[in-house]
Amino acid sequence: MARRMFRWGRSEAGVATTEFVIIVPALILLIMVVIQFALYYDAANVATAAAQDSVRAARIENGTAAAGQAAAQELLDQAGGGVFTSASVQTTRGGRSVHADVDGIVVSVIPGLQLHLTRSADGPIEQFLPPSQR
Repeated sequence: MARRMFRWGRSEAGVATTEFVIIVPALILLIMVVIQFALYYDAANVATAAAQDSVRAARIENGTAAAGQAAAQELLDQAGGGVFTSASVQTTRGGRSVHADVDGIVVSVIPGLQLHLTRSADGPIEQFLPPSQR
């Protein structure tokens, strides 16, 4: 009778393999999402630093927007080479202020995912103004 119950009862053969096949892809996807978040966070920090460097270089009294763009591009080339697939810098120097935008696409470890990133910085132009113009 005991043999008969064993034959008709559920067998657990292959359960570990089934659990492995279900759990491992979900775990790999979770790891990829964590790595993607870290890449995005690093790219955001690099883009913010590039925008700030651009403003810093362009806001001095005899600075130019081109000098700001060159400073930001240099930082992107040195620090952002591994986190951006493409990046661009736009620096404008107006009447009394400088504005810089850094746009880029973050490297993706998840197929089909494309994350766009934009960071900006502003600052006043350093210049001597007589008291009547302040």
